Formats: sequence, C-alpha cells, structure tokens
Amino acid sequence: MRELIKNNPIISAFSLILTLIAMHTAIGAIGNLPSYYTVITGIGILCILFFSEFPKLYTPILLFLVYIGFALLLSDPSPIFNAWARFFAFVAIITIVSPMIQNENLRILRRLCLYEVITLCIILSFISFFCFFLGINYMTYEANAEFTDKGGLFSGMTNHSIMLGIISGISVCVLLYKSITSKWIWIVPMIPCLGSLALSASRGALIATIIASIVIMLMSRRCMRNMGRIWFVAIAVLCISAYAVTNTNIMDGFISKVSERDEMSLFDAREHKIKYRIEEFKSSPIIGVGFSTVDPTLGDAYNSKNGTIEPGSSWFAILSMTGIVGLLLCLGIFFQAILTQWRERTYNSILLLGLFAFFAVSFASEGYIFAAGSPLCFIFWLLLGNCIDRRYEE
Repeated sequence: MRELIKNNPIISAFSLILTLIAMHTAIGAIGNLPSYYTVITGIGILCILFFSEFPKLYTPILLFLVYIGFALLLSDPSPIFNAWARFFAFVAIITIVSPMIQNENLRILRRLCLYEVITLCIILSFISFFCFFLGINYMTYEANAEFTDKGGLFSGMTNHSIMLGIISGISVCVLLYKSITSKWIWIVPMIPCLGSLALSASRGALIATIIASIVIMLMSRRCMRNMGRIWFVAIAVLCISAYAVTNTNIMDGFISKVSERDEMSLFDAREHKIKYRIEEFKSSPIIGVGFSTVDPTLGDAYNSKNGTIEPGSSWFAILSMTGIVGLLLCLGIFFQAILTQWRERTYNSILLLGLFAFFAVSFASEGYIFAAGSPLCFIFWLLLGNCIDRRYEE
C-alpha cells in the first residue's frame, strides 16, 4: 500500500479528500456538512480521473441505475420525498466508488479509499472504547438522555450507537484478518474494538461480525497452510468474547437495550417497518414504489419537512422500492462480486469476502443501502467496487 501511495500522490490526495468528506458525518465531534458536498467533491474527482484514460463500463450497475430511473418515472412518488434529487446524489456517489466506470486511476482511487476508510474505522472504534470510561459520548439521537456508565446509549466518537456498532464490526473483521494473515499482535487493538462493539449494543452489527468472522476463518483455510495460527486467533477471540459476556457493565447495557423493545424478538425493533415494506411490495411487486420512497397511505413514519425515511432493512428496501426486478438486478451484481473474489484465492479475497458477508447480514436490520449521504452507504458500494475491480485488473 505504501508503494501505491508513493507512486500515485495525486490520486492519493484525491482519495483522502473524498474519504474524509464522505465519512465526516460518522464522527460525532464534527458538525455535519450537507450531503451534496460529498457529491460535488466526488464529481470533481471523477471528471479529472475519467478523462485520464479511456474508460470501460461495468454494465450491470449502469443497467440497475437506468432501471431505477425508469421505475421512478412510472411510480411517480410524492414530491415530499425528493426522490429524484436523492436518486441523482446516489448516482453521483455510485459512479465514483462502485465498479461502474473502469480505468486504472479510478481502481487505484477506490483501493486507496477503502484502505483509508478501514483505517478511520479502526481509529474511531479504538478511541471510542476509552471514551466510555472517560464519559465522552457523542450520541446525538439520545442527546437528552442521561449518560450512564452502561452500554446501549453509547456511541463514543461517532454520532450514533448503530454507527459505532457497524464501524466496530468492520474494525474487528479487519483486525481478525490481519492477525491471521500477518502478525498475531493485531489481536491487541482488536480488544478495544470488540469492547466498542459490545458497548454499542447493536445486535445487528454483533451478529454480522460473528458471521463475517466465521467467513474469514473459513476462507483463511483455503489460502493458508498453517492452521495453528488460525486456531490460536480463534481461541483468543473466544476468550475475549467470554470476558465481555461476563462483564456486568457491558452486558447490563446490552440487555437493557434489548428489553426496551417491549419483549420483541431479535430484530423486532424493525418489525413494523419491515411489515410496511412488505405491504409496499405487494402493492407494486414489479417496479416497487420508487427510489428512496415509502407509501404514505400505509402509515409509516417519515420526516414531513425533508422527506427523510428509515426503511428498517436494506434487503426489504430494495424489494419495496425497486420491486422484484430491482432485487434480481442487485443480486446479480452481488453474486458477481462474490464469485470474483471466491476465484481469487488471495489474502485480499479473504478480507473482501468477510466484509461482504458482514454487510449482507447487516442489511437485514439497517436500511442504508440507498442513502447517498450515509457513510455506511459509501463504505458498502466502495467495498463492492473493490470486489469487482479485480475482473478488470491486468
């Protein structure tokens, strides 16, 4: 990575600027810039790099975007949702970080951006663990709640506990990968990241991390002959997890957050929203109700001032907003990403497939896949770009 940065200083600068602007909303200590700053920055970088080399197109994503626009024309959602403005912002972000446009400079940009995003996630997660003991909490959504020394209402250096949970889950997966494929000492910074994951009390992120960790360990068996290192790391992680489970402060916060859901099941905090998504799909199963839109007649809550919605699940958002056609197009793109890395059998493929598994599970309980202004949306499509870029590398 150092050689890549050294040999491409201009692209490295572009990638750092894009990463910081796209990810700044995840940092609680920084005031939020409007999302169009990310769009404008990305378009500027794209214009410079696009003409540096004759590009190729990855047509499945182009087809998916054209389909979304066509479906929006047919569904004609309420203007309050600003669906077209959100769609064009999504297109601008996807054009840069997804694999849709292919040339060498853009592939380098995406690779560097992913490296910088992962580094930032680890830093935020690591510091957030110690913020818990220092009483530092930037939980904006629960700003009026009294801070206690328990998890659940804790977001550390990020702006929400869900954000901290997902960022910490990504960090744990990356450090697990590095401890298996590089040096076991990477387990040391993984301990605070595991602590931040537990303190966030994000059940979806916790389950996604567990599944992704299993994928990373199973994939490591395909690429490594030394199984002793894998077993050592696995046992160490189990010991750390066992300690977290027996820690009263951590578990009390986690249990309290679970009990807040009126004795609902694991993902029933989103159950009512998922029911709305299913009803929307039933009302328009082919093309959906429209991008970044809900059916207001069903009673789902949304921000009446700016049209912001909370889908509750990315998988059900794809289904309700783009219909069965959009879901099939998405699954085709995701399958190609997985297949490309599965055939690689390299150390990088271990990490990329593990992170892809993390997001696939996280999608069940979080609806950020189409949220162009969200850092999580940026990270996922950037990851997808890195997975598919390998098809075009010489």
